Amino acid sequence: MRPLELELTAFRSYDRQTIDLRPHELVVITGDTGAGKTSLLDAIAFAIFGRTPEQSTPKDLLTLGREPGEVRLTFAVRGQVW
Repeated sequence: MRPLELELTAFRSYDRQTIDLRPHELVVITGDTGAGKTSLLDAIAFAIFGRTPEQSTPKDLLTLGREPGEVRLTFAVRGQVW
């Protein structure tokens, strides 16, 4: 599976963000503590499995004071885009 684009709305530390991974062959997620690195990985897990590794409830994943939240992941598998 190759992630192509990640769209976040009111998810954890992201109010509204679109991350296009298509132009990159290799991606490294770096940043200061609290910058949102784990939130990106949680968003990918939530989009695929409907939960995060620590099994937070959907309400716990919302940006404080925001509703609704949404995560959209576009990815490719064996030449097909989902």
